[in-house]
Amino acid sequence: MMDHENHNYKAVWLRFMRGYITLIAIFNIFWEMMQMPLYTMWNNDTWGTIIYSVIHCTFGDVLIAVTSIALALLICGNSQWPQKNFCIVAVLTVIIGISYTFYSEWLNIYIHKSWAYTDTMPVLNIGPWDFGISPLMQWLIIPSLALWLTQKRLAAKCN
Repeated sequence: MMDHENHNYKAVWLRFMRGYITLIAIFNIFWEMMQMPLYTMWNNDTWGTIIYSVIHCTFGDVLIAVTSIALALLICGNSQWPQKNFCIVAVLTVIIGISYTFYSEWLNIYIHKSWAYTDTMPVLNIGPWDFGISPLMQWLIIPSLALWLTQKRLAAKCN
C-alpha cells in the first residue's frame, strides 16, 4: 500500500470517530432528558440533582459508546475501516452497548439500588428481573443512527 493511501485511511478513520462521538454525545443528552421522567428521581430529587444526573449519564454514555466501538474494532476492524468491514463493526458495537446496558441496569437497580423505574417505564421481564425498555432502545437506536449518519456523511465527502 502506498503511503498516500495509508494516510487517507487514517484521515477517514479519524474523521469518522470525531463525527461518531459528537453525534453520540448530542443524541444521548437529549435521550437522557427525555427518559428522565421514567425514573423515580424525576419525582423525588431536586432539579440540581436531575441536571447533574443527565450530564453525568451523558458522559457515561459517551464512554460506553467509545468503549463499545473500540472493542468492536479490536475484534473485527482492519486498517481500512470504515471503508471496509463497516457493517460487522457497527453490529458488534451495538451488541456490546446493549450487553453493557443489561449489565448496568441489573447492577444499578438490583445490586446497588442507585436508581429505580417509575410505573410508567415500559419493562422487559427476563426471569426475576425487569429491564427498562427505554435504556435498551437507547443503545439500539442511538449508536445505530450515529454510525449510519457518520458513514453516510463520510461517503458523501469521499465521492
